Amino acid sequence: MSFSILVFLVMTTLPLFLKVQAERMAIRQQYEAIQYAEKGIHSYLVQTPFSSPPTFLEEIILTDEHRGFVMYCLAWDGMNKRPYEYCLYAK
Repeated sequence: MSFSILVFLVMTTLPLFLKVQAERMAIRQQYEAIQYAEKGIHSYLVQTPFSSPPTFLEEIILTDEHRGFVMYCLAWDGMNKRPYEYCLYAK
């Protein structure tokens, strides 16, 4: 009897625990992406070399010569299987 209760508890809480862990990892990835974007846009503007992005990030740099601004974006698929994008603009 007690073993079946234990199995039931594990079967109901394990998926919830795994979902929470995936969300925590996605938040950590987002934090890392924001920090990298801030450093990356700064190094792009002052034209200094910067390390390559972490493996989960895709780096996109767009410039508008007429308006004189730079759009620096990072895109990635989070650990929770959702797409994310973070952009910074600079003049």
